[in-house]
Amino acid sequence: MSGPHQTSTPQAVAPGPGTADRRPVGCDRVWFEQQYHEFAGLVLAFLKSRVPAATAEDLSQQVWLKIWKVAATQFDGQNFRAWVLQIARNALVDSYRRKQSFVPLEETDAIAKPRDTDCGDELLQSRTAALNDCLGQISEELQVVIRARMTGEPYEAISERFSIPLGTAHSRFNKAKSQLQKCVAGRLS
Repeated sequence: MSGPHQTSTPQAVAPGPGTADRRPVGCDRVWFEQQYHEFAGLVLAFLKSRVPAATAEDLSQQVWLKIWKVAATQFDGQNFRAWVLQIARNALVDSYRRKQSFVPLEETDAIAKPRDTDCGDELLQSRTAALNDCLGQISEELQVVIRARMTGEPYEAISERFSIPLGTAHSRFNKAKSQLQKCVAGRLS
């Protein structure tokens, strides 16, 4: 019996064109699987263009798990592609925030800020020149790691980019830092 005051319960829509931009009902497995098959490659490509492949795959799984958990309550049924990419972007930002590294003061001793404003520029120039000279004296394998870390690149990315174990990236950085500290201190004394 159907009348003007009766409400109907939304029914799940069978997979097919145009079902991406509709709101799922509850845990709609058919809808989810369709979205996954249609957009998983896009999400993974988006993430891989910004982080190493292994990290991208982990983040992609987090994105799809979140979609499964919140789609019925948070997806408004409009533009699924934009919504899923926003979730992927947020996962990426969260990942960067978790991996944000704090550089202790002793790692920046070679590039200290000038204390005296009258000779600050000269002091900074002499320290920068000493650091650059010392960088040229350490081995190439140490140079690439220390330069990458000086620009803020995380150890995981360095490890992947140069195809070296994570522990090797850490030890090369520490070895390079120690050599640079000794060299710069010797040049400035």
